[in-house]
Amino acid sequence: MGNGIVFFGIGDYGSAAVDYALKRQIDINCIVDNDSTKWGTMYNGIVINAPEVLVDFGSEVVITASMRNRKQILRQLLDMGFVYGKNIFTCADKLNHAKLASENFAYAREIDKGFQACKKYYVEDDKGNRFFLRISDISQCSMARKGFEAMKKAHSLGIPTPLPIDFFELDWGGYSLHRWSDGGDLADLMPSLKKKEQYTLGVKSGEILRKLHSIPPELNSEEWPAYLSRKLKKIIECGLQYSDNEKMLIRYVEKNLHLARNRPVCFIHCDYSPYNILSHDNELEIIDFDTSCYGDPLYDLCITIWKANVSPRFAVGQLREYFGGDPSEEAWSLLALYVSHHIVDRTYQMAFNVPDLLNAVRQRSSEVLFELDNMKKTIPAWYSP
Repeated sequence: MGNGIVFFGIGDYGSAAVDYALKRQIDINCIVDNDSTKWGTMYNGIVINAPEVLVDFGSEVVITASMRNRKQILRQLLDMGFVYGKNIFTCADKLNHAKLASENFAYAREIDKGFQACKKYYVEDDKGNRFFLRISDISQCSMARKGFEAMKKAHSLGIPTPLPIDFFELDWGGYSLHRWSDGGDLADLMPSLKKKEQYTLGVKSGEILRKLHSIPPELNSEEWPAYLSRKLKKIIECGLQYSDNEKMLIRYVEKNLHLARNRPVCFIHCDYSPYNILSHDNELEIIDFDTSCYGDPLYDLCITIWKANVSPRFAVGQLREYFGGDPSEEAWSLLALYVSHHIVDRTYQMAFNVPDLLNAVRQRSSEVLFELDNMKKTIPAWYSP
């Protein structure tokens, strides 16, 4: 074999990494994967081989598998005689986050918050200007750029966000730079507030969400249920052992997916929760647009139900402001469908990408099911005007 880099793993993370590497003209020798059904096939013109081809092989191997499989693959490579840090790396290893932050700014302090694999820093330049720096490795760079561009578009249309400054691409990843915001997220703020204050912040967030949903769509209403169906198919066929509750939710989505037909479509945030809303001096700013897309605006409000445990009064305020009163029966039915879809998607994402958080997601799922009486109701038990 040649001296190019080998990528190990060609799932969601691996394909994103390969796509980005090809764009940056990084020399890829081949791809290997433990899935025998992929051996001998091609991805973007690169052959996919069995791991056994690595035995008499001298190039670096970059592990591009999901978090769920990364440790297993690392052990597999170590057993084959590879040495971590010498000829085994992860994408993050190839992109030295701390070095990148410290060399480009006069001061850098890492921020240990959130569960994304990216690194975040508070940084200052030599003039004392303050910024938020986010560094994403090759497997997440395309999503990070998409989130940056979405925030930039929202900001240009008057949606309150930290000012997006620039996105820089490097061989093994990239970084985005935003004006620093002194605000803390609402999830941290809520316990210190009275219920009336929580409700008022919910009302403000509902006003912003209506404005966010004024951004016109880039797909038509017929494509929205097809998008949900594709995601559900992937969730069902991924091989994960789902719990009885999760199987019930999958059946609920399958039975009610028709409700998503002919729905209005617009720009949606897809993670519009108190964790992604900053508050400073009674003003709100929206962050983290990575998962944004175009779809039914009510999908954003299913996140309100999913995160209602942070503050039920905030959730009530947001819903009532958005709808101009109590949601209609049709709206509640759609919200029940979308929160069910979101739960099984969240379970799938955590199982493969952040397995340490899977139990927490399943615990919250059980709470939502209790609040909706195991999907016998569409209005959550906590909802009270």
